Amino acid sequence: MMTSKQNIVMWLKVLALMSLVNEGKQQCSSEKASIVYSWSSIQYDWPNASMMEDYNKSMKYIQENNIVAGIRVYKGDIFVVTPKWRNGVPSSLNRVVMRNNTSVFQPFPNWDYHASTGCEALQYVQAIEIDPNTGYMWMVDTGRVNYFAADGTKPQDLCQPKIIIYDLNKHQEVKRYVFPSSIVSKNTSFINDIVLDYYMGEARFAYLPDTFEGKLIVYDAALNKSYYYQDPVSMAPDLSKKSITINGVTVDVPIGINGIAMSPDFRFVYYGSVAGITMYQVPTYILRKEFTNEAYRKEVRKVGDKPSQSDGMAMTVKGNLYFGALTKTSLYKWNVYLDSSLPVGSDRVLMKTVEAVACNNETMQWIDTIGVDEQGILWFTASPIQKFLLGMLDFSGKSGPNFYILRMNISDMGYLYNAKVRTSEASNRYGEAELMYNWPVLDFDWTNEAVKKNYTDQKLYIPENNPFTGIKVYKRKVYINVPRWRKGVPSSLNVLLERDGKVILKPFPNWEMQKLGDCNAIQFSQSMEIDPNTGWMWIIDTGRINIFSADNSSEENYCPGKLIIYDINNDREIRRYVFPASQVDPYKTFLNDIVLEYIDGVARNAYITDTLNYKLIKYDFVANTSHVFDDPASMKPEPNTGYVEVNNKTVNVSRLGINGIAMSADFKYLYYSLVSGFAVYQVPTSILRNNVPDSVFKSNVQNVGTRSDYTDGMLYTLKGSLYYPALSESALYRWDVQKDLSYSGIDKAKLKSTNLFYRNSKTAQWIDTLGVDDEGYIWFTAPAVQRFLTGDMNFTGKDPNFYIWRVFMDDKGYLSDAKARTDFVIGGASKTFSLYSIAVTILYFISGFMIY
Repeated sequence: MMTSKQNIVMWLKVLALMSLVNEGKQQCSSEKASIVYSWSSIQYDWPNASMMEDYNKSMKYIQENNIVAGIRVYKGDIFVVTPKWRNGVPSSLNRVVMRNNTSVFQPFPNWDYHASTGCEALQYVQAIEIDPNTGYMWMVDTGRVNYFAADGTKPQDLCQPKIIIYDLNKHQEVKRYVFPSSIVSKNTSFINDIVLDYYMGEARFAYLPDTFEGKLIVYDAALNKSYYYQDPVSMAPDLSKKSITINGVTVDVPIGINGIAMSPDFRFVYYGSVAGITMYQVPTYILRKEFTNEAYRKEVRKVGDKPSQSDGMAMTVKGNLYFGALTKTSLYKWNVYLDSSLPVGSDRVLMKTVEAVACNNETMQWIDTIGVDEQGILWFTASPIQKFLLGMLDFSGKSGPNFYILRMNISDMGYLYNAKVRTSEASNRYGEAELMYNWPVLDFDWTNEAVKKNYTDQKLYIPENNPFTGIKVYKRKVYINVPRWRKGVPSSLNVLLERDGKVILKPFPNWEMQKLGDCNAIQFSQSMEIDPNTGWMWIIDTGRINIFSADNSSEENYCPGKLIIYDINNDREIRRYVFPASQVDPYKTFLNDIVLEYIDGVARNAYITDTLNYKLIKYDFVANTSHVFDDPASMKPEPNTGYVEVNNKTVNVSRLGINGIAMSADFKYLYYSLVSGFAVYQVPTSILRNNVPDSVFKSNVQNVGTRSDYTDGMLYTLKGSLYYPALSESALYRWDVQKDLSYSGIDKAKLKSTNLFYRNSKTAQWIDTLGVDDEGYIWFTAPAVQRFLTGDMNFTGKDPNFYIWRVFMDDKGYLSDAKARTDFVIGGASKTFSLYSIAVTILYFISGFMIY
């Protein structure tokens, strides 16, 4: 972090390095942009002559220290920023008004906001953004003045930087937020620009580049808090690009992150440095939550190089990003959406479709700030900053104008156009991703530090042996499985808990139920299912641990496999069922995944995959019995498969068979697939309910298609989609089963209508288990299993290893409202209305008072 003294020295060097070089001016002209206003010097709308005289005498107004930088237009009003880079600037935020046929600057909101002493007033507004949906102006006050003094004076660190939100329609202040000094320093920071991020119908986040500190500041308006990210690669100046030559004048500007733009779908932020030509992209899901700098750096990616150094940027609703090419005295456009429409997608877009749309050697020197009004007009300022810093400007008017405001009809709207509606409607939020949690290492809710030390000393807790797999969400609580693939896992089933600002794992339902070697407790739970209709969690317990040991130690077969049904709402066990050894081999089994089948208003059957014993297990809640289906052709690993490569790391899973499982929303069909294989299978539940012989089962299994990649967990939704991971691609795909069955019938549906739903090669590696909430999101874990199994993870606490995501899909899970949808249906899944149905309901009622 630079000190104030270092800042002064740096900018003295900048001024010293400025030089006039002998080279010809670039030849360029354009009629596309028209001049709206031009000035040789800036004049203000003085209330009276005595005030003007006072400001001139006291040097509160020094003509040659006033230039034009920022601009925004709202309802015909033009708002401009006159930066207080030097002393003698009366007002840094103004509205252009006409007085005696002359355009002058009227301080905004009024003179008092600028003339008053004290930190309640505006010190130096460097950037503004206007939200056309609300009429709110977001003002960024840096709190410092005289940054780039030419007379040897020092910067004045007057007040702590702040944001003021002002209602342009009601002419009143809505909110103000003063940044903590730990986030933004009044002595060293220079907040340069601002963009807004709409989230679920409101402008919730503001992103602000701190040019001197090399930071990206995040302000969360809903929580009224701020934090920042730093990345020395993307935010620092590229010193090889510090020299900027415009019309023969060269200036060295060794400063970093500056211009910033928001994609119109609010999924990506684009930014770059003044000293640099590289454009960077970072997803908003990493910005909307406070993660580590290491997590941020994993998400940033270079999208390309601009034709020149640039300053401000602006994005439109059609996905066009405008920026000034300083050395070319031109305005450029990058068609981001066109490049995003290529097969790579927006998460891997590259800067290709770039063109100059306006240029002029005289009137477009140093295009600074760009904005778009509600009429589809693009506005921008052009001030020869290179001459201003060198003292080369002629303010007499004899040499013509120095400062320009230009406009160009682009028949497009700004990125904030109709944002409230666009981000409120579910259809527009489809595919919107949020990184919910990440950890370099998983930690637990220990009773006290002594207990943690005891677990650690006895190697009951070995941090590097704790990944997670299963996930389910119920009543906004997140439950996850930490499989005992290796020794040293203190709890195999947990609920996430925030304590002291950290998200930790609280054993569920309690510590006693996680005791290793106690067959009444949970030994190894790979996954579970939660029935949202009852609040019952169905927990599968393999009973054995250390099945993927890293130290050549043997597997430990503690207990027989079992199923526990637990009432989350009433915090009590409903039933447990221990599987017979003839069905679930206590020395070989790996109970991996589970789905439920509703019949006549109740979850009667559970189907469980046994990944190492290659079986499909059925548990009947009413009969309290189990049955096993065996079909080697569809459940054993496919020949010559099993080497999964993710991000250049290969792991052998060739012994893993039937794994992912999904239940259709009408409960008529079960789908399953293999880890070591590519086929997806379908079997009618009418066959499964009757415990048919294996020969009958085999004859009813249908291969519905072949995936192009390895997969793990699966999920079926209420609207008839089946989601599944593509492991090598670090992606999630959606199969529109409903669409395909409409063509050929569900008994003949084939895996055809598939499309990429989400992808992230850095932080969504090995998508394992899928879950849903009641808000339309699909949740998934990404534990990078290939890195875990090969010992390639760093557990020092610097880089995250494990991620939990949610992505908006505008759908619900297959169990949503299942009780009502199947209750006493005639001609539906049960095809009966009988005393049997009543008996089942009574049994469920009794189960609330009895433990089986």
